[in-house]
Amino acid sequence: QLREDESQGNPEAVYPVDPLATQAHGAQKAPKLTLVIVPVKYSNDGSGRLPNTTNVQIKKLTERFYAMYPVRDVDVQIRSNFNWNQKVSSSGNGWGNLLNAIADLRSSDGADYNTYYFGMVNPAGSRAAYCGGGCVAGLGFLGSPGSPTSRAAIGLGFGDDLAIDTALHELGHNHGREHAPCGGPANVDPSFPYANGNIGVYGYDLITHKHYAPNSFKDVMTYCDPVWISDHNFVRNFNHASMLDNAQVVVPPALMNRSYERVMLDGEGGGTWMKPIALKHPPLAEAVDVTVQTTQGPEVVTGELLRYDHLPGGVLYLPPTQSPLAVSAHAVQAQIDGKTLSVARAQ
Repeated sequence: QLREDESQGNPEAVYPVDPLATQAHGAQKAPKLTLVIVPVKYSNDGSGRLPNTTNVQIKKLTERFYAMYPVRDVDVQIRSNFNWNQKVSSSGNGWGNLLNAIADLRSSDGADYNTYYFGMVNPAGSRAAYCGGGCVAGLGFLGSPGSPTSRAAIGLGFGDDLAIDTALHELGHNHGREHAPCGGPANVDPSFPYANGNIGVYGYDLITHKHYAPNSFKDVMTYCDPVWISDHNFVRNFNHASMLDNAQVVVPPALMNRSYERVMLDGEGGGTWMKPIALKHPPLAEAVDVTVQTTQGPEVVTGELLRYDHLPGGVLYLPPTQSPLAVSAHAVQAQIDGKTLSVARAQ
């Protein structure tokens, strides 16, 4: 109950209006956010360059998450370095490979069901050198509460505000958020209620106690600046995170600890085979009917498509088949986004 501040003498600053009354606020317990930062040691150019994970930068990141996300606590952990020899280009080439590696690392580490992994990488000596002609700054999976595999993302780690806002943006995708309409992003949330990606209502920073005007700040899921978070995405992040926080994960034994074949899709009907992976929980992404060629003929299975958020494509997970996969020019066939996917499998 809020009572009148006698020093101010403001009768409007009373809730409820009757100081002797009580009224339910409908408050709910906020979930906790656990985030593991993976410093990527970039070795493709021989530098062994590491991102900025100093105490100062991680404190800023933690406070920004606490201020903007609907959480009661933010637990940020720094994992040991992860070496990466492949090229990560400003055009987007190589980002999918690194994201998939971080997702696999999350799995091999045995991360908790509701723990997020975020790989930070510096593919050049400075942000200016990397982004001088425009750049991809981050990539993540478009997540769902039932898919622990989707709780992985990557982004630049040059120790500036862009690195922090990229982490906020990519974790938003991991929470299932699509883009807000500002800056020309693809995959815009059709239900976003405010024009030009505005936050739409006043925002409040629990750390700095600053207010953010509805039409002066853009939602963190846009490509514009400056950013805060709209009530639209705040509520949706809360609902997503609350489902994880209160989850009683019950998976039929037959679906646990299974091995999945995987194909990395390029979004244009092509794909590349990845190494099989054993997952404690099924990926539970977007269900896709897939015809798989086996040694005993074609077999129709339900694949799980885990989409990237900024780049076309994603990863298609294939459950175990009754017969071994065959060597075939059309080992995997499916219809995805109006395109015919046909991927060969060599010996």
